[in-house]
Amino acid sequence: MKTSWALAAPLFAMTSLIVGPAWSDVLYGVQITKLYAQSRLDSDANLIQVSATLSSACSMNRLYIDMNDKELFASALANYMADRPVDIVFVTNGAPKMAAGHVGGITCRLMSIF
Repeated sequence: MKTSWALAAPLFAMTSLIVGPAWSDVLYGVQITKLYAQSRLDSDANLIQVSATLSSACSMNRLYIDMNDKELFASALANYMADRPVDIVFVTNGAPKMAAGHVGGITCRLMSIF
């Protein structure tokens, strides 16, 4: 009996990694129509607004970028300034974040820009 549990434990651990915490969506060729750079004093996320219609969970087609994700924010800013269409990966069930003066409890998280 010990042998079967020893074999099952790694399989169970791998299964929980495969399932993952969130389902992501991909959009191709969207414009970043607005970028909201927030102060760390009042907010824990920056925002972008995209030209595509998103889930109703994403207030006004906005996605958040975690305040600590400087590389993703820099990419969003560069593409916004160049007025380039981008491809994005996002989730609608991220940890709730606050962008003071705009939205509180937003769960739509930008994961990747390519």
